[in-house]
Amino acid sequence: MKISNASELRQFLESQPLLRFHIYLTLICLLILTLDGFDMTIMGFVASSIMDEWKVNHEVMGIVMSSGLIGLACGALIGGTVADRFGRKKVIFCAVLFFGLLSILSAYSPNVDILIILRFFTGLGLGAAQPNIATLIAEYAPVKYKSTMICVIYCGITLGSALVGLIAKIVVPIFGWQGVFITGGILPIVSLILIIFFLPESIQYLLEKNKKRDYVQSIVNKLTKNHSENIELIHFKENITHVNLSLQKFTLIEILKRPYLYCTLSLWLGLFMNLMCVNFLSNWMPVLIRESGFTLSDAALIGAIAQIGGTLGNISIGWLMDKQGYHRTMYFGLLGAVVFSLLLTQFHYNLMIIGFLAFFLGVTVNSVNTGWTSLSSSYYPTLIRATGTSTMTAIGRTGAIFGAYIGGLILATGIQAISMFYFLAIPLFMCSLAVLINKKMIGINTSSANVEKDYQI
Repeated sequence: MKISNASELRQFLESQPLLRFHIYLTLICLLILTLDGFDMTIMGFVASSIMDEWKVNHEVMGIVMSSGLIGLACGALIGGTVADRFGRKKVIFCAVLFFGLLSILSAYSPNVDILIILRFFTGLGLGAAQPNIATLIAEYAPVKYKSTMICVIYCGITLGSALVGLIAKIVVPIFGWQGVFITGGILPIVSLILIIFFLPESIQYLLEKNKKRDYVQSIVNKLTKNHSENIELIHFKENITHVNLSLQKFTLIEILKRPYLYCTLSLWLGLFMNLMCVNFLSNWMPVLIRESGFTLSDAALIGAIAQIGGTLGNISIGWLMDKQGYHRTMYFGLLGAVVFSLLLTQFHYNLMIIGFLAFFLGVTVNSVNTGWTSLSSSYYPTLIRATGTSTMTAIGRTGAIFGAYIGGLILATGIQAISMFYFLAIPLFMCSLAVLINKKMIGINTSSANVEKDYQI
């Protein structure tokens, strides 16, 4: 079989079965995002130790946490643009090296001001790595397994969060909070060996830049070595897609017009509140447990348990949404999160009960995030889908930053730590209302189009 252009090659690769190549690629990307998640949530597990040592208050620590999330958002914007010019693999390599080195430097911060700056730049590296890893997987994945592969690698974020909790439980009592930062820097730097020798460059990038034809041919051969016929690239030329300039009229204002307005606002509200809760838990859960009278090791363990719950939730929610529909799954998941949050305020004296409730709080709060992207991509028409989804994501990241900061701000008032879970229940409930509003606004159009089996609540 002979392939002469980029479109034919992409179609052929997307039709391939799941091969060992795809499994290895998924595992490498899962590892990278696990390390990314480790460094992204590291502050939540060392915040108590830093506050004790430097005598800083919760509000200042909230600024430290927010600075990393601001860097994360900026890195995501910059990373995609740079990768389009220099390639996904190079950007992933540089991003991992960058946040690894910055994590080590953070261990030697002399004061909180320097730590704020270092966390911002660490966030730049973390943010640049995440979207490029997802894009790389999407470009290589067979169509049939694309969603599954992306879901698997994003479990790395919560796996990394759980890992940092388990490591902090061991390392902090012996080496202090600095040891956790150093661990979070060494592991990514060691992983660079895998990136150099085993992570492939994006075929999409190579095709668009018309580079390394022999390299592309070698990847094709690797993917099709069990195929009955050889695949040969002949007269290979860059496949240029001409875009109708008239389509450029679809801008942000389109998703704020009828009939999209109320659905758009419900998506914004939902993801904003959801990510605010996710990042509040990631950053402040260990601190709240510690200040409720438990040890640093116990607090780190509870934080890790919540993230393990988040990992299992991310794995299971796709299956549940396929069976029960997006809205029903998300709505009852969020109501469950409200219940678990309120129960934590009543059963905060028993570590085993706290661990049980934290696990299911992690399951419900973290998993629902997947649903917002699914709702957005299934609702908006093709011409404004990218605008609608990317704008919703940007609004959601604002909520993430706000969640990290507001936790410190409220705790700085002197409120009892465990009472913070009362406040957590409020945005969770508002998030569930956003699901109902979205269900009402989408109505039959979504259920008859792309959202299957979306039963009435």
